[in-house]
Amino acid sequence: MSIQEIYDIPEMARKIKEQFFSEDFGGSGSLDGVEVTVKSSEGEKVPIRLSKESD
Repeated sequence: MSIQEIYDIPEMARKIKEQFFSEDFGGSGSLDGVEVTVKSSEGEKVPIRLSKESD
């Protein structure tokens, strides 16, 4: 399974990568509470929030 298959919207992996390197979402190398929907192994939609502080 590729990372794009995990997200409810296949383009979401690319959008999250762009946000990760953007200064608009907590600074480059950070994410601050980005809400997305992923698919479980059974295909159910699961809402999650992604956050990562810069090192």
